[in-house]
Amino acid sequence: MDPRELLQQELDRRRRRNRRYSLRAFARDLATDHSALSQLLRGRRPFSPRMVHRFGVRLGWSETLMGQVCLLQAADVVLRMVRSGRYRPDCRHIAARTGVPIVAVGGVGPEHARALRAAGAHGVACIRAVMAAPDPAAAVDAFCQELI
Repeated sequence: MDPRELLQQELDRRRRRNRRYSLRAFARDLATDHSALSQLLRGRRPFSPRMVHRFGVRLGWSETLMGQVCLLQAADVVLRMVRSGRYRPDCRHIAARTGVPIVAVGGVGPEHARALRAAGAHGVACIRAVMAAPDPAAAVDAFCQELI
């Protein structure tokens, strides 16, 4: 589900139907610049979630496929950051580089909520802390006090 492979397969399919179909024609059909498309296909330029969605709509990809492609792209960005040495274990940095909001999940209590938000988490999942509480409404209030 690499977007490069998906785009290359579509370009190849169109070229089989029309030998004279060019990269410029494909870029025109995707409403993008031919040089940018060339860089994307060669791996010189990363795909943004917005770009995946724009191309996906034009190529008739399902929302599920576009979501999976975006998720894999975000994971690839994080892996490249870790390998390059430019990685910072900071939610804001990861979210800015991937375009994906970070949500803290697992073992999150009201006492953690403020620190997680300060670290850049876009949200917290507090299912067990609320559902296992003797008074779920009070637990929700505690989270709200920390987050607001």
